[in-house]
Order: sequence, then C-alpha cells, then structure tokens
Amino acid sequence: MEEEAEKLKELQSEVEKQMNISAATPNFPTFEEKMEADQRSIFVGNVDYGATAEELEQHFHGCGSVNRVTILCDKYSGHPKGFAYVEFADKDSVGTAMALDESLFRARQIKVSKLHHCIDFTKTSEIKGGWGLKPFTHNNNSILVSNIAVTS
Repeated sequence: MEEEAEKLKELQSEVEKQMNISAATPNFPTFEEKMEADQRSIFVGNVDYGATAEELEQHFHGCGSVNRVTILCDKYSGHPKGFAYVEFADKDSVGTAMALDESLFRARQIKVSKLHHCIDFTKTSEIKGGWGLKPFTHNNNSILVSNIAVTS
C-alpha cells in the first residue's frame, strides 16, 4: 500500500513539473510563422450566424486538410459576426478553396477570399496602399500652418 502511495506521489510530482514548465514558457508564434499560416488561410464572409466551426470545416473538407476554423464573435454579446477564417494544412488548398467563392453554405452565398492579414509595418515595401496604409515619412523642410485669417 505504501509503495502504491509513493508511486502516486512521484507521478503527481512529474505531472506538476510538466504543467509548470509548459505554463512558464508560452509558445508564441513568430512573425514568419504567422505569415506562413496566413498564406495557408482564407477569409469566409456572409457566414450564417448559426453556423458552427464543424460545419464550415465539412464545407471546405474537399479542398484539403483543415487545421483550424475560427468564427469571430462580438466580445460583448458573444454573438457571431458573420465571418470566419479557415486555415489549411498546405498552401495548395487555398487555391482549391477559392473555387467555393459564391457557393451556398446554409442557404447563404458565402464570399471566399485569400487572407491578407499579417503585414509587417516595419518594411515599407510591403505597404502598397489600398486601405489608406502609407508609410510615414518625415520631411524636416516643411511646416504646417493652420487657422490663418482670410483677408480680402
């Protein structure tokens, strides 16, 4: 009986050590890993509010192996926002999934597009406008003068 209790204590201490090690060293993805995951992901718009991640995974299962489905929800109400992200195991699946653009999912026509989510703002060559994103450049030879009275 004492031997079993001793073995149980040893097993419990091993589990506690493993839990402390994994909790102490969080594994955050690097920028390169995020970019690589974005290249394997798609944006799905006009998703039915009652849809589940499993249903979306099943809809895109024919395109390739699905790693993760994320349906975004409002942080205050918890209700779905009507769009999702689907991450595939390989990049080739993204091209196949693009064929499902404007397909019907739960009697709604969904919008499928490539994910262009992760932009490195430290590299101005990656910013090509589009959403008003322009690199900030400072010119020391100019000043802003405002609130000047108009005289005739």
